[in-house]
Amino acid sequence: MCVGSLEGYVNALTKEGKTSKEKLLALVEDALELTEASSATTFIHIFKMHIFYLSNQKEKYYEYLEEEAFPFLLYENSYGA
Repeated sequence: MCVGSLEGYVNALTKEGKTSKEKLLALVEDALELTEASSATTFIHIFKMHIFYLSNQKEKYYEYLEEEAFPFLLYENSYGA
């Protein structure tokens, strides 16, 4: 499965609200493992943020977004790293 499709699936399940957070976290942790193996850096950031969100770690979520994900995406879009 493509990691982009997997992220969309996780997003849809999260918004639907019928899947337990425990099952979603297990899915996201598996997805993160797959993503790290494929070196898809953008999705590594996205799945880490899913973990913080699903774990109710709001402060860590925003901290990670500000310090890690956003600077990476900004650089990626500006310089095509």
